[in-house]
Amino acid sequence: MLPERIAAAVTSALRDIGVTVVCSEQVVEVTPSEVKTRSGHAFPADLAVWAAGIKGAEMLKNLDGLETNRLNQLLVLPTLQTTRDPDVFALGDCSSLPREGKGPAVPPAAQAAHQQASHLLGSLQRRLDGRPLAPFRYRDFGSLVSLANTAPSAR
Repeated sequence: MLPERIAAAVTSALRDIGVTVVCSEQVVEVTPSEVKTRSGHAFPADLAVWAAGIKGAEMLKNLDGLETNRLNQLLVLPTLQTTRDPDVFALGDCSSLPREGKGPAVPPAAQAAHQQASHLLGSLQRRLDGRPLAPFRYRDFGSLVSLANTAPSAR
């Protein structure tokens, strides 16, 4: 979800402090002492942090014929209405909204969900008043990546 240059900088900073960062490996088992991958690697670990991405609930892909993507997210129009039923709105992790000519969909992050919720509140009032709905526009206010205090301790 972060730009490539930021992801690379964070990866480098983590490696500098001794954290092993492994991408594109399928984990098949986590034990109290190691993480095993499909490719046969075993990584000794006292602590395992797993970031595997977002996927919508299984029930969404069978929800009354609504259109979903491969992650079970409901496809929505810029008004946050689902593509197949204008009376159903979706936001946050369970929805996928393409960005205006900017490639990937609006990220499934708290910042986006908060903006969508505020927008939807106004949209519902507009709809009740018989006025047309306005499109949602995501504004990325940046991300915070905390790597804690990594300064060497004084001895």
